[in-house]
Amino acid sequence: PKISIPRWLDNFYFELENLLNYSSKVNFIILLENTYEKDVDIFTQIFYKFKSDNLKMCLDVAHVNCFSYQSKVDISTI
Repeated sequence: PKISIPRWLDNFYFELENLLNYSSKVNFIILLENTYEKDVDIFTQIFYKFKSDNLKMCLDVAHVNCFSYQSKVDISTI
């Protein structure tokens, strides 16, 4: 069965919160990488909700170029 984005995001938030709590205790970084996202909206929501030094973004510019709404992304503007 297909899971809706809000339900998926709620599940993700729950698990990410657990991981971030643990990561702060053992001092490791969690990296999120874009894959099939058409825009940055979901990452904006995640980083707005979780303001943690242990949460970072790994921007895959090849994925941006393949899957974003824009036909080509100039990485110098990111």
